[in-house]
Amino acid sequence: MSNKLFYRIKDIVSENYFSISILIVVAFSLLLRFLQTKYGLPYIYNWDEPQTLSTALKIMKTGDYNPHFFNYGSLMIYANFFIDILHYLSLMGHPTTAESYLTSINDIKINADTGWHWTISHPSFYHWNRIFSALLGTATVFVTYLIGKHVFNKWIGLIAAVFLATLPIHITHSSAFVTTDAPVAFFILSTVLYSIFFIEYKKSSYLFFSLIFSGMAIATKYNSALSILIPLLALFWVYIQSKESVKPYMWFLIPIIPTIVFFMIMPYAIIDLTAFLKAVGSEVRHYKIRGHGGATSVPGWEHFTFQMEHFYRNIGIEKTIIIAIGGVWILFRPLFTFTLLLPALYIWYMTGMTVNFHRNFVQVYPFIALLFASGFYYLYLIFEIVRNRFHIKKEWISVIFVLFILSYFLIPQSISSFNTGISKYHAKDTRTRVINEINA
Repeated sequence: MSNKLFYRIKDIVSENYFSISILIVVAFSLLLRFLQTKYGLPYIYNWDEPQTLSTALKIMKTGDYNPHFFNYGSLMIYANFFIDILHYLSLMGHPTTAESYLTSINDIKINADTGWHWTISHPSFYHWNRIFSALLGTATVFVTYLIGKHVFNKWIGLIAAVFLATLPIHITHSSAFVTTDAPVAFFILSTVLYSIFFIEYKKSSYLFFSLIFSGMAIATKYNSALSILIPLLALFWVYIQSKESVKPYMWFLIPIIPTIVFFMIMPYAIIDLTAFLKAVGSEVRHYKIRGHGGATSVPGWEHFTFQMEHFYRNIGIEKTIIIAIGGVWILFRPLFTFTLLLPALYIWYMTGMTVNFHRNFVQVYPFIALLFASGFYYLYLIFEIVRNRFHIKKEWISVIFVLFILSYFLIPQSISSFNTGISKYHAKDTRTRVINEINA
C-alpha cells in the first residue's frame, strides 16, 4: 500500500510539476511578505500608514463613511475598514488576559482622539491590515507570472514571478507598510493582463474587466489614471486586426466603466466635492510645483536619472545587464512592447514632477521582472544557436547552463530576503527593548 501511495504521489508530481512550482513560488512569496508584517510594531515608522489605517478605524468608530481624506484614493481605506471590522470582532472575543483585546469599540484610540499622528492603541489592527497588503503583493507576483506566460511562455512567467517574489523593495512595500504603492501595482498589472487577454481572445468581457481594474487602480492612486490608455490601445489593436470583433459601444466603455467604478468606490468625491477638489488640487501643486523638501528634483532629465539610480541600487549591475538583454525582445515581440507601454508612460509622466519619492515607482518593478525573465530566455536562445553551430547533440546543456546562471542571481536574493524577513520578524524596536529591560 505504501509503495502504491508513493508511486501515485510521484505520478501526480511528474504530471503537475509546473503547477506545483508556481504554488511553491506563490507560497514562498507570501511567507517573505508575512515575515515583515510585524515590522516596528507596536510603533510605526511610515507617515502614510495612519493616513490609511487611522482613517479606516475612524470610519468604524464613528459610522461616518466619508473618509474626509482625499489626498489619495479611498479603495485601500475602505478595504482596510472591512478588515478592521473582522479584527474588532475577533478582539472583542479575547479575554482580558490576552495580549490584545477589546471591551468596547471606544477603547480604540487613533490620531483623531489624541491629536498625535502616530497614535496606535492596538497595533494588531496594523498587523492585520499589513497581512492584507501582503496578500495583494503575493497576488501581484501571480499576475506577473500570468502576463509572462501569455506574452512569452510559462517559463518566462515563472522566472519573472520568482524575481518579483524575492525582490526586497517589493517585499517591503507590500508587507511592512500599509500604503497605496504596492497594492496599486496589483490593479495596474490586472489591467494589463485583461487587456492582453482581450487582444488574444477578442472577448468583450476581458475588455470589461480591464476597465474595472483600471477604475480600481485610479481609486487607489490618482496617477494611475494613465492605466486607462492600456484598454484603449488594446481596443485599437483588436480593431486593426479584426474590425468585426469591435462593437461600436466598446469605445464608449473606455471612459464610462472606470468612471463608474471610481465613483462607486469613492462616492464622497462627489458628495464632498469641495474637500475632494481641495485635496487633489493640493497634491497636484505638491507634486508639480512645491516639491517635498529633500525629496525634490528638477523635473525632466534630473528627476529621470535620480529614479534610474534608485532602480539600479535596488537591482544591481548584473541583473541590470540581464534586464537590458531582455529589452532586445521588444524588437521581436509586439505584445511585449504593448505590455511595457504603461510603465514607460508612467516613468515619463512621474519624472516630470518635482517630488521624487521612489516608492511611487514600486508598480514598475513587476514589468522589470518580466524584462529580467525575457533576458534569460534570450540567453537560452543564444546558447542554443552556439550548441547547434558546434553540432552538440545534448539539448539539456543549454538549459543547465541558463539554470546555473539563473540560480546565481535568484538563490542569493531569495536567501537574503528570507534572512531579512526572519530578522525583522524577531526584531524589537529600541523603545520596546528598553521597556522590557526596565520591567525585568
